[in-house]
Amino acid sequence: MRQQRLRPVLLLIGLLSFLVPHGPGYGGGARAPFAGIVPSAAAAAPTTPEARLRAAVTKRGTTVLRLTSDLRLTSDLPAVTCPSLTVTGNCRTVKGRSRRCKIDGNERFAGFLAMSVNLTLSNLEVTGFASKNGKDNTFVRSVSGAITIRNCLFTKNSGGVIDVTGGDGLKVEGSSFVRNEGGVIKVAYSTMEANDVLFQANTGGTAIGLIRPGLICRRCVFENNTAKTQAAAVAVVSAGGIRFSRCRFIGNTVTEVGGRGGAVAVQYSYGQFCHCQFERNTIKVAGGKTRIEHVYINGLVEFCGKVPSTGMNGDAGDPQVNCRNCPSA
Repeated sequence: MRQQRLRPVLLLIGLLSFLVPHGPGYGGGARAPFAGIVPSAAAAAPTTPEARLRAAVTKRGTTVLRLTSDLRLTSDLPAVTCPSLTVTGNCRTVKGRSRRCKIDGNERFAGFLAMSVNLTLSNLEVTGFASKNGKDNTFVRSVSGAITIRNCLFTKNSGGVIDVTGGDGLKVEGSSFVRNEGGVIKVAYSTMEANDVLFQANTGGTAIGLIRPGLICRRCVFENNTAKTQAAAVAVVSAGGIRFSRCRFIGNTVTEVGGRGGAVAVQYSYGQFCHCQFERNTIKVAGGKTRIEHVYINGLVEFCGKVPSTGMNGDAGDPQVNCRNCPSA
């Protein structure tokens, strides 16, 4: 009687055992329930130098990225959403010495587009960035932000390098701009400070183009730059004051007939040169000839120290001698 009552229960157990799928690795061969469902893994952290740079650009908080190897872009960088971004090169030579890390634009890609961003770049070599679709200044374009450049080399870029409009301006220290094409720096409605900066063998546009700026250059060198426009190596347009202290302007030229200021053109502005050196700066005149012209003056220009005996031309009279606000050393 007891066996008759147990028989239905045993039949039920056997039926359930038949329905459970069997497989290796789980209690006598039965497969664990939900074994085929794998929880989603967390997104992997970026590992390549380019991926790390892209991730830093789009972070939402203050970010410091230390590069330890060179990188070459495979596409434009995304717009900068990080409100305060620092990118520092920390690369080494094969002998373990410190060197700049190279960021290569692959001769066609754009760099940092920064809106109301504090961007600091240091110990980098920037090369191969090129304008496209008629856009200029392809490595850094900043609006209403603050840009700081330290110990960087910018070379073999085309279409411009840095463009700053408004904001807290541009500060460049201990850096070089060499053999770039199509102009180098543009600053509009903002300020620029440059200390110990070299502008050498750049072609096609101005090394520094300024519209309503405030500019201070200390111990800067402008050498063998060629502007294929009517602008000088340094062109200043409209209101704003500029001051050069212990700077050198050597062998700069404007190659378009009617160009002004082989070294500096000051138009509707104020310029001061404190103990500066001028040599072999020229403009092109009719007939394919050249003439010495260091500074074109259409505003107020003052010198402290030696005033060049030639090459001061313009529509606003001779330069004045005034050492006010010039550093003593």
